[in-house]
Amino acid sequence: MNVIQSHDKTQENAQLVETFWSGHPSALFNQKIIAAVRNVSISTLENERWRGVGMSFRKVKGRVLYQKSDVINFLESHALVT
Repeated sequence: MNVIQSHDKTQENAQLVETFWSGHPSALFNQKIIAAVRNVSISTLENERWRGVGMSFRKVKGRVLYQKSDVINFLESHALVT
């Protein structure tokens, strides 16, 4: 990945994160947005779901969706304390 592609990816992730934080607490978000919020890959989210250790999610017409309030609760309960 070159510098331009990296910059574009960073901008895209920033927009996805902004979309999440501007949403209503009951809003539902797809894996791409949640991966950007957590700064992990979609594969990581899938692996966590498979292992039963990830965030609460819903399946709506075959799509995996995460509710904003559930994501925030997960982030708060898994905060890294230094």
